[in-house]
Amino acid sequence: MVVAEAAFPIHSRRGLSVVQLNGEIPDVVDAVERVIEEKSHVKPRLYVATEAASVPYDYAPGIKNYRDQLEEALHGRETVQLDHAMLMRMLNDASKTYRVLVIKTRSALPYTSVFMELGSGYWDAESESALREVIDNENLR
Repeated sequence: MVVAEAAFPIHSRRGLSVVQLNGEIPDVVDAVERVIEEKSHVKPRLYVATEAASVPYDYAPGIKNYRDQLEEALHGRETVQLDHAMLMRMLNDASKTYRVLVIKTRSALPYTSVFMELGSGYWDAESESALREVIDNENLR
């Protein structure tokens, strides 16, 4: 899922659904986070563009306020910072296998889209590794 800025390109490919909301990114992220927190079966991994931290106020008035609002909307979740081009490649790759929802907002600040990868809320990488080790050991017998 992507909570996107107003200028986010609309891709015309299978696997991507785009909806437009009349809200700002922090407000939409907050609403999505609240829904996710109610569910035990999904856990988000959040990605933001590295460039967002360097966008100067002189070129993007409101960016400081946006950063503060987004931090609050994330409900204490950590984010992974990747460059925007990498995030777009990840989106392209994900849409080949999974359905991806892009929520376009009215936010008009560069590099402010928030990318969410929804994973299992009841099974983590450590659990998967432990399972694979058990299976490997059983196959060695």
